[in-house]
Amino acid sequence: MAAEPAAEQQETITTAWHHNPAMTTQPPHHDQRLTPLLEAFSTSDPLRVRLIEVLKTLPVEVIADFLQEPTLHIHPIEKRSVFGITRRTSETAAPSSLTFLSLPGKDGRGSRCVTLKRKLEKDHASFCRYVIAHELAHAYLRNGHWGNITDREEAADALAASWGFSRERSKATER
Repeated sequence: MAAEPAAEQQETITTAWHHNPAMTTQPPHHDQRLTPLLEAFSTSDPLRVRLIEVLKTLPVEVIADFLQEPTLHIHPIEKRSVFGITRRTSETAAPSSLTFLSLPGKDGRGSRCVTLKRKLEKDHASFCRYVIAHELAHAYLRNGHWGNITDREEAADALAASWGFSRERSKATER
């Protein structure tokens, strides 16, 4: 498949922007277009910074797909969460995160949710970016195959590597 010319890529993003009613009618510059994908993160959140670093490198069609998908959610997770209910650390502690997932639609498609553990903040930056890219690859592939790669984990690894985030490179950078 031939690469889209730059003008057509921008039109894809602009179209994605206009089809999301939560967005303004004029698409702002690139960083602001990512805002809907960053809603769950505070502006000072280290995971937000890493997420932006990854999102900025993704192909235009991937960002367009994410922006067009109302059931895509990307958020940090503080504590262990099971089926949208967070376990409390004590009787008086409030849940630290609560995740609501959309039920599958008539077409059978469900929600796409990317949760990033807080412990990633403490990992080496290149490994953190690899994990984020790998998880975004799962979301983009709808947890399915990529080309001839039918194993979901291998498919996500291969797609993340095609975006420039390989497991091997992140491990080599850590040394």
